[in-house]
Amino acid sequence: MFHFLFFFQLFFGLNNSQGLIPYNKNGQWGFCDASKKVMISPQYEEVEPFIIDSNLVTKKPVMFANVKYKGKWGLIDTQNNWLIPAKYATPMQWDREHGRFYIQEYDNMGKGSFMMLNQEGKELLKLKGFFNWRGFDKNGIAYVAVNEKTGFINRDGKILIPFQYDMWSPVTEYCYS
Repeated sequence: MFHFLFFFQLFFGLNNSQGLIPYNKNGQWGFCDASKKVMISPQYEEVEPFIIDSNLVTKKPVMFANVKYKGKWGLIDTQNNWLIPAKYATPMQWDREHGRFYIQEYDNMGKGSFMMLNQEGKELLKLKGFFNWRGFDKNGIAYVAVNEKTGFINRDGKILIPFQYDMWSPVTEYCYS
């Protein structure tokens, strides 16, 4: 697996400036550089490759890796410092256009929660129940259904239209831009 990830990253140019590559030793994951020198010792149950990107809202660079530690997911930087502590059941998704992390967690019955965090890890919005959304439009507004009631939120975590309607009719972004 290590060799596959190494060659995949080299071939597709996905290496970050630090050149950190997922590395497994004795069932624990860490990161090494291209010469296989261990840079972050294996201590995690699972890891995802480092992401280097930019926040298109704040223009701040972001560099992080999702790691699973003691059964929970969090984000670390290239120095192995916690950016967001490991306390979530699933890895975080990065939305560069809106500068947000999203976490969707579900139980066996499909009920769960949706959390939106800013780049610094501050929780902006938490919704519980059956959750469905399609992401933000270019204006930072999203249609959301919680427990089959619909409403709208913005990228700052503000509920614009409460979750009280049984259905919605699609509108173009020009109607609310």
